[in-house]
Amino acid sequence: MPCLVDKEGIHPVLSVIYRATGRFNRTNINVHELAVRELRKKIKLNCSAALLDPLTAAILTIDEIREMVDELFKANEQYLNGFK
Repeated sequence: MPCLVDKEGIHPVLSVIYRATGRFNRTNINVHELAVRELRKKIKLNCSAALLDPLTAAILTIDEIREMVDELFKANEQYLNGFK
């Protein structure tokens, strides 16, 4: 968040640009939050986070995304003890 700083302290500056960039970031933040929720539950939940990722969805089909996630879990299984 942009801020002005003076001898009185730090003052947030809300602007149209800040609100717009926040909305653009929200799509990625949603993906990250879902991924963390899935990892905490130690399940893949049908690759929900990867399926919602805008870049991944733009270049891969649903089947390719599921295959990619399966490959990622398999390649990192030594670090993911306890995941289904």
